[in-house]
Amino acid sequence: MWPEGTTQQSLTGEIDWDLSARLRDCRAKLPSPIFVACAFEISEVVDPTRASFEATNLRNAEGKTCQDVAVKYGSCATLRTLMTVHHIKITEEVVKAAAGNWKSVKDAMALLLEKRGSDIIVTEEMAKAAAWNNMRSGKEVMTLLLEKRGSDVEITERSRLMQE
Repeated sequence: MWPEGTTQQSLTGEIDWDLSARLRDCRAKLPSPIFVACAFEISEVVDPTRASFEATNLRNAEGKTCQDVAVKYGSCATLRTLMTVHHIKITEEVVKAAAGNWKSVKDAMALLLEKRGSDIIVTEEMAKAAAWNNMRSGKEVMTLLLEKRGSDVEITERSRLMQE
């Protein structure tokens, strides 16, 4: 998918940081458009018949799964398509990445809780990511977590102070 010799260094330089990061996350050992779809919210190119294999077996050059990349960039439509495959794992890292995504944290967290809420274990790290990393919407995300999984959320003094 990438020309021979494409390196992280050649993806930086004259392009902005966000685009450079997205392009880095598209690099994979096995060529597949799924990482591009996840990084740039192009859900139309995700083939549900192949999504099962790709989302469970492929990793990009940095070891991230398709789900990791989709939540990192708030690609909710692509993530929704990936989540139609029931055996795709939503790991703690995926949930923390969603909680720490400042652009579309509420939408990504709502989608994860709606589709896989019973599979998601609410950890202190996840609650901290939601509260601390999102000055704009941390309160909204914490409210969402409390509404959907209130009995599983432990409010510590530190997470309370982060919201003030």
